Amino acid sequence: MSNDFAAIMFSDVSGSSRLFKLVGDEQARSIVSKVVSMMIQCTLSNNGVVIKTIGDEVMASFPTPHDAIHAAIEIQQDIDTIDYGAPLSIHIGLHYGAVILEDGDVYGEAVNDAADLVKIAKGGQIITSQRTVNELPDKLRDKCSRFDEIRMKGGKANEVVYFVKWEEEGEDPSNSTIFMSAIDVSMFDELDETKILTLHYEGESIVVTKNDVPFSIGRGQDCDLTVLFRMASRNHCTIDYRRGKFVLIDESTNGTYTAPDGRSSLYLRREETPLQATGTISFSPEMEGDGPHRIRYTC
Repeated sequence: MSNDFAAIMFSDVSGSSRLFKLVGDEQARSIVSKVVSMMIQCTLSNNGVVIKTIGDEVMASFPTPHDAIHAAIEIQQDIDTIDYGAPLSIHIGLHYGAVILEDGDVYGEAVNDAADLVKIAKGGQIITSQRTVNELPDKLRDKCSRFDEIRMKGGKANEVVYFVKWEEEGEDPSNSTIFMSAIDVSMFDELDETKILTLHYEGESIVVTKNDVPFSIGRGQDCDLTVLFRMASRNHCTIDYRRGKFVLIDESTNGTYTAPDGRSSLYLRREETPLQATGTISFSPEMEGDGPHRIRYTC
């Protein structure tokens, strides 16, 4: 086992499930196999090592971030120009950081972050991290546009992520996608400091700021707010803060009900919604009055 730094890249075929329904199992398997072989070849030709293939996804390791970026661009350009027998796209996430090498496999934070980034990417996109962009030469850094701020799994602070432009601009501008980068949300930092969410429960008022998220609610004693209601799950829901909004995320068995004042209630089941103005969060369909199954909120 050894510790090292590497660029970890996940490249995954988008729309493969639809492909199987469209052309049938045998042809779909053949097409996906050809695409996966292409992703492996692009990896190897850019000094990469294929760690594993998982269905139609390839996990690879590169010694440098620019090797990984070059491989990702080649993959996107190949799938964009070559007809494999059905329309397909690929989404790619990559991150440069510390890894643990053991018995031919790779572990560590860089792997976890790259896995988060590939989930963010849509078909035809390459998404990478600030850490990766910092390590790139100027020519490749110019291809990176600020995309969003997200909280990586297990992290407390938001991190900037980037979209990597890979389409060549020809004489006809309609041949390439025009990408509008996300607004630089750092410009709102001063305003964010004044934004608070107040939760009113069983006679107690709890103030939540962006520095207090993720804020957990549930029946468990280790939750930030413990609710005394049997229909609530031990870890029922979480409040997060994203792009200037407090967001309620249901993680429960029975679901969560919420509604801003003056509007109909919304039932969440493993879903999320922003919290607006004033309203009620409930662990049952009952939204009015007080009780162990209702939380009043004020944004």
